[in-house]
Amino acid sequence: MTADEATLRWRAQNPVEGHVRLVADNTILDEAKRLVQGDRQDAYSHPAEDFARTALMWTAILGSEVTAKQVALCMAALKLSRECHRHAVDNLVDAAGYVLTAQMVEDAS
Repeated sequence: MTADEATLRWRAQNPVEGHVRLVADNTILDEAKRLVQGDRQDAYSHPAEDFARTALMWTAILGSEVTAKQVALCMAALKLSRECHRHAVDNLVDAAGYVLTAQMVEDAS
């Protein structure tokens, strides 16, 4: 069994209202990195590509130019806003992940 399979099995056996629970010694940053550089990138492509698509859509909706890096930063802000309302490890993992994707977008440019 791979580490990812073990994590998924553990989460399935230990649900907390749909929120992420960290496994053993994993920190919020470890989990964010694992998701961004594994599951999420496999599902959505590199953040520079994914957020460039989103930026085009937001630009059309808002009528003002939005960059891929701004998408990542706005998504991090959304997760921090949710965390201000009610704590969930999921919010912190996602916020850290979006900050990491902002750096990945910057590195790709």
